[in-house]
Formats: sequence, structure tokens, C-alpha cells
Amino acid sequence: MNMEDCPSVTSQNKTTCIYLGAILSTIVIQIHLKIQFTRMYIMQGSSALDKFDLRKSQQALKMLLIDRSNEFRIFAQGIGYPVNTENWELIVLNFCLDFVDCFNAMSGEDTIDHNQIHKCMTLMRQIARGKSNMTEMTHIENTAYLIAEDFKSIYKRME
Repeated sequence: MNMEDCPSVTSQNKTTCIYLGAILSTIVIQIHLKIQFTRMYIMQGSSALDKFDLRKSQQALKMLLIDRSNEFRIFAQGIGYPVNTENWELIVLNFCLDFVDCFNAMSGEDTIDHNQIHKCMTLMRQIARGKSNMTEMTHIENTAYLIAEDFKSIYKRME
């Protein structure tokens, strides 16, 4: 902020005006960064839910939890995610959507970039961790698919 930004202020108060403008700019930047950090924390660095409208997705998640809360708990326990944290359902949903996106990318004929491959393998490793056989792993993968597809179905019906 400079002197031209405070035209109607007397010269004595211009310094105060510039100082307050700088403080306001700093506060706006801090608020923006807090919003970005919160969004990144909730989404765990993933963008699967970015494809959906926030308000509709929250409503669809609430509706999904009415019928599928047990599957959410089973999946969270299957990947070792605690169910006593804030927004754990949102994180589980995001993981499931990411997993289905990875399956679609890996099973398709289009080439995928290195980052997508790495993300998919990381999700697979998280699902496989602690499992003693493929049946356990397949059960968790099917649960992820069920959660993601039911969410998409509810979301689509809301349009």
C-alpha cells in the first residue's frame, strides 16, 4: 500500500492509513492460507472430492452414512485409519473415490503419468498393509468400490 491509496486522508494520518492497509493485507493472506491448509488437511492432499460440488457432496455423504456407516467403519479399520478423529468419514470417502479412480485409470487403455501410478500403488499398499491373504484385501477393495459408487449414485440423484 502506498500514499496514493489514501487520497482522502490528511497527511498526518497517511502513515496510519498505509500501516492499517498493510495489516489488512496480511490478515487477508493469513485467512486465505488457513482456508487452504484446512482444505488440504481435510482432503489429505488428494483432489478426488474436488470434482464434486461441496454442498451437494456433504449432503450426499450424510445420506450415504445413513445406510453405509458400518462399511465406512470396516473400511477405516481395514486401512488402519482411526474412527475417532474429526471428519474421518470424509477422509474415508476421499480414499475410496481415489481408489476407484485409480482402478479406472489402471484398467483403461490410456497412458497414465508417473504421479498417478505412484498414487495408485500407495493406495494399494495402504489397503494391503496388515492383510494375511488376498481375500481380505479384496474385501476391503470391494468395500471401497461400494462406498464410492453409492456416493456417486446419491450425488447424481441430487442433481
